[in-house]
Amino acid sequence: MSVWAILLVVVGGLLALALMLLGIPPLVYRLTRGPLERRVREHHAAGDVLRTDYRASFFGVTSQGMTQFRGLGVLVLAKDGLHFHMLSPSRDLSIPLADIRGTEVVRSHLGKTVGRKLLKVVFVQDGADDSVAWWVQDPEGWRTRIAELPSAR
Repeated sequence: MSVWAILLVVVGGLLALALMLLGIPPLVYRLTRGPLERRVREHHAAGDVLRTDYRASFFGVTSQGMTQFRGLGVLVLAKDGLHFHMLSPSRDLSIPLADIRGTEVVRSHLGKTVGRKLLKVVFVQDGADDSVAWWVQDPEGWRTRIAELPSAR
């Protein structure tokens, strides 16, 4: 491996670590906001959206194991459920409100942490309990808002 390749790997790793520890820098946020807003408009009627966080960081679905990619995107609480639209790789995750069994605020998920509180959602999928977590700007506010909805348990 050449010196340049090693340097590139080290710099890329340091940049990824900085993003995990500091959150999404304002420039990245401004660049990603437009495409994420388009995804929200494509998938959700304006009157159905109850809450959004365009800086959400996905920590994975428990049943898919520890090796899945983390990713940035928008978390949307809508009248029909909780939806995450990941920017890259482009991926959508939807959890109907009726399938949500609980929420909590945790410090880590699947062995991953950023030293900040995370929103964890426990839900039923294919008859079995599963869970997912995100870093969002106000995890306690998200937890409270989801719990207020009549379909969420």
